Amino acid sequence: MPAPQKEYIFWKDIDIQLRRNARGDVADQENKYAILNSVYNILSTVPGTRRWLPDFACDIKGLLFEPMDDETSRRITDQILGALARWEPRIKVTHGQVIPNYDQATYTVSIVFEILKSNEQINLDFSIRKL
Repeated sequence: MPAPQKEYIFWKDIDIQLRRNARGDVADQENKYAILNSVYNILSTVPGTRRWLPDFACDIKGLLFEPMDDETSRRITDQILGALARWEPRIKVTHGQVIPNYDQATYTVSIVFEILKSNEQINLDFSIRKL
């Protein structure tokens, strides 16, 4: 019986939640999880908060004060897609949509992207609350 093939590690990053591994060090995130970590960092960073890279961000927080309508949804979508295109070269976004949910005062965000090195497709769905 052949030995199982070890998955090749293309990317490695620290665990965004700073969880510990068995040795007590900060755990690693590899491949898909490292990219998801990066996407989360991009989408949750407010412009100007990174001292040495002030442009690194996704500028949607200010849009959450705007009227909840299709135009604001389009602007949020544009911000998300632009930030991912600029700051995460390891992926290709194939779909991005933001839909207002008026009853809950939230926007439903749906992003589909392909990890270029592995051709793995990721569906990322989450909500953001209007402020």
